[in-house]
Amino acid sequence: MWVFIWVIVLKRFFYAASLAVGQHCDLPPVLLHRVLDVLRMKSGDRMVLFNGRGGEYICVLNTALKQVQVSEFIATDRSAKRQLTLVLAASFGKKMDWIMQKATELGVSEIQPIITDRSKLNRPPTESMQRRWSKIIESACEQCGLNRLPVLKPGLPFDVWLEQCGSQPIYYLDPHHATSAPSVPSNRLDLAVLIGCEGGWSARETAMLAERDDVHPCYLGERILRMETAVVIACGWFNCLNA
Repeated sequence: MWVFIWVIVLKRFFYAASLAVGQHCDLPPVLLHRVLDVLRMKSGDRMVLFNGRGGEYICVLNTALKQVQVSEFIATDRSAKRQLTLVLAASFGKKMDWIMQKATELGVSEIQPIITDRSKLNRPPTESMQRRWSKIIESACEQCGLNRLPVLKPGLPFDVWLEQCGSQPIYYLDPHHATSAPSVPSNRLDLAVLIGCEGGWSARETAMLAERDDVHPCYLGERILRMETAVVIACGWFNCLNA
C-alpha cells in the first residue's frame, strides 16, 4: 500500500514592523508586489512573516484590502547555539554579496566589516552598500528559516575595531603564523572570527594582534584560501565545534 504525505511549505517573508496575533497588517509595496504579482497568491492563502526579533507568525492574506491578518505565533528559534561574530576585510561587488548571504545561512550573529591595510575596499562601506547587504541578509533569512537577523555593523578601520572589540576571544586566520586548527572550550558560546583578504595581514596588523592575550592565531590548512571560501569553512567550523 502506498502512503502519500502532502507537505505544505508556507512562503516566508521578512516584515520589519511589529507583529501580534489578531493584528491586521498592511503589506509594503515591495512585498505586495512579490505576493500578488510574482507568486500570484490569493485571498485566504497563508504565509509566514517574521520581523527578526524571534519567532514567526502565520498570516492569512486578504488581497482586496492588500493586507494580512496574523493568526498564530510560533516561538521557533533556529539560531546557532554559539554567538559568532564574523569580522572580515571589507570588499565590494558580488563577492561581498555572496559572503553576506552564506554567513547568514551559517548562523553568524554579527557581521563586522573592517578596513585593513590590504583590503580591496580602502574606505568604510557606503550607506548604499550597507543597505544592499541588509537586504541580502533579510533574503537569506527568508530562505534558510532564521527568525533573528544577524546584526550588520557599520564598517570600521582595523585599528578602531581592535580598540572597541570587547572581551570576547578572537580567532584570526593566518596560515603564515599559526600552526594549529581552531580549538574552542566547550563552555565558550561567544567568540569572533577574524578573516582578512587574500593578501593576508600586514606586519603592523600582525604585531597589533600579537599584543593581545585574547587573540588566537589559527589556520585551516596550508593552502591560501579565497576570502569567501575561508568564511564558509570558518563559520561552519566554529559553529560545529563542541555543538
